[in-house]
Amino acid sequence: MHSENFRTGRALRFSAPPWSILAALLIADLVYGFQQTAITPALPVVRHELGASREWTSWLLSGYFIVASVAPLLLGKVADRFGKRRIYLLALAIFTVGSIGAAFAPSIGLLVMWRLVQGAGGAVFPLSFSILRDELPQHRIGPGIGVLTGGFGLGAAAGFGVGGLITEFASWRWVFGVGAIALIVAIGLVWAIVPANSVRTPRRLDTPGALLFGAAIAALIIALTEGPSRGWASPLAIGLFVVAAAAVCAWLLRELRTSDPLMDLTVLASRPVLFTNIVSMVSGYSVIGVNILVPFLLTAPDSGAPDAAFGLTAGPLLTGIVLLPRAFGQSAGGPVTGRISRWIGPGNALAVSLLLAGIGAAGLAFARGTIWLILAELAVVGVGFGLSISTGSSLVTLAAAPDQTSIAASINSVLRRVGGGIGAQIAAALLAADTVAGSGEPSSRAFTVAFALAGIVAVAGAVLALLIRPDSTPAR
Repeated sequence: MHSENFRTGRALRFSAPPWSILAALLIADLVYGFQQTAITPALPVVRHELGASREWTSWLLSGYFIVASVAPLLLGKVADRFGKRRIYLLALAIFTVGSIGAAFAPSIGLLVMWRLVQGAGGAVFPLSFSILRDELPQHRIGPGIGVLTGGFGLGAAAGFGVGGLITEFASWRWVFGVGAIALIVAIGLVWAIVPANSVRTPRRLDTPGALLFGAAIAALIIALTEGPSRGWASPLAIGLFVVAAAAVCAWLLRELRTSDPLMDLTVLASRPVLFTNIVSMVSGYSVIGVNILVPFLLTAPDSGAPDAAFGLTAGPLLTGIVLLPRAFGQSAGGPVTGRISRWIGPGNALAVSLLLAGIGAAGLAFARGTIWLILAELAVVGVGFGLSISTGSSLVTLAAAPDQTSIAASINSVLRRVGGGIGAQIAAALLAADTVAGSGEPSSRAFTVAFALAGIVAVAGAVLALLIRPDSTPAR
């Protein structure tokens, strides 16, 4: 009865048609996807312009992923408490402030800081799903989520191409400037069209859990950043690894004892959920590691890759074009997940996805002499990643208990991003560890080792995925 009254009341309070709500959320997610990837082709330019090391330049991706891993979990609970539209607008505003700050950042330290601020707005994409479930009729929710997912993927693909174009002909700062302008437009549309919803779910915020989780990942990433220059046995590196381990232990104790944890770890008691989350973390490591390597691959003089193609010399525009097959491959991989899973089973489908990513990374390690090889290999990596995201999300949702599907999907997404942050820093550390004498540029061998490691990790994930027994998934 309460649900019926609420639905009737909601219908009387606003008249925005469902398509306009979906359109407003779609535009916001498009811009969000664009801003997430647009800086990637510009990384070498940013590094040289700001006089930064590759390790700290990589923080523009890995640091973002750290904060974006924690923010959705915390802001999701805040949204349940204070209203999804209000927090969605807040997340967009935070992301906009981060974009404006990044556009004017005078140093790599401040640029990284503003990227962390952008990461704090990382709840934009998952919150759009929650708003959609509240505002659209039941029969339109599934297609609507598909539209938002496709829009985010399209925005990410545009980020590679348009981000490279803007950096090539204007400045990397305009990557953030254009994004900020588009975000302001998106905020106006959401504010004007998306209705305020009265649904509230009082939930306690696990702020200590969020801080411990973020501290653990941050300490690990900083250790991976400083290790190559200061030495892995230096007091700083060892101390940071110890801090990371201690923070993880404290976080686990906190999550298992508190009544309203940041992440309900009891969902990991299911073997399919546990193994799928490990595999998802591995897929994030491999693919984001590849992403961070490609911009430097095309600009390093001794990388073993061509330094010109399509009438363009190595630079942001060429990098953006080369990364497009990775994005389009990901977009193509997602929609065929259901068919492949029904054909060979979801565990085997997840294994295939990691195997594809591993094959693509191995190709980049040992066969990157022509631009067409690189394009094909990145497309294979992208298809594998798209399959792994969709299959992993489906597996954990199906394997978790009925009242734990939401948190199971959230943990899966978080661990994939954490794996991506770690992968980015390890890739940068490997490039810094093997440079050409006198130039400081990474050697061809450094790229081979970094890509090969990404491939090996992906194949190991494929083997683990085979241990996920579909028949152990509880019936729904």
